[in-house]
Amino acid sequence: MNIGRMEQGSRLSLIAKKDKKKVMFETRVLRKISPTTIQIDPIRYNHYAVSFAGAKINVEVKIDNAKDHRLYAFPVEKIVSVVNNGEREYYVTASAEAESTNRRGRERFSVNKKGHCSMGDSRANYEVTVKDLSGSGVGLICDKDVSINMDPNFVLRFEDPSLGSKFTVSGQLVRKQAIGDGRYIYGGRFSDESREVNSYLVDLQQHKMM
Repeated sequence: MNIGRMEQGSRLSLIAKKDKKKVMFETRVLRKISPTTIQIDPIRYNHYAVSFAGAKINVEVKIDNAKDHRLYAFPVEKIVSVVNNGEREYYVTASAEAESTNRRGRERFSVNKKGHCSMGDSRANYEVTVKDLSGSGVGLICDKDVSINMDPNFVLRFEDPSLGSKFTVSGQLVRKQAIGDGRYIYGGRFSDESREVNSYLVDLQQHKMM
């Protein structure tokens, strides 16, 4: 599958990596330009257009294709931004073809901050550490052995005052593993992709790049 076959309107995650740091931007596919180039919605941070000119970074895009509902990852060769009638336009070129990947392969970002989660067969509320986050799932660490056999549903409430972010997301726990010291890691998949989570991840990674 080449990038030019991605459906108009498909969600696109652009992940830029430099050294050990990475930042993610969420946008959408606007239209096909050629089999290897697409136009995407403008990439903005704090209302300003983001420029990749002269930046020595590695860029990858992950596209949740609206046509077949599969996730495709493409290494980016080039991002070109031009101003047309006062508006900045972005064009992404990726020559390599991609196979679809598991949806849970969405890029996950380290968080390691406290949150509260209602989960388990009893639906009790637990203090957890949000180990990592992506637009589609979460890794939680809890010092309680919570039974999820009968009810895998969860509701996570999270707040990061340093970035002014606060959100509540829900989904299903898909794995549980003991990690020692009486602690367990729970892997959760969101019921729907969360705009609030994606916005928080953009702010978080941008903050780490500063």
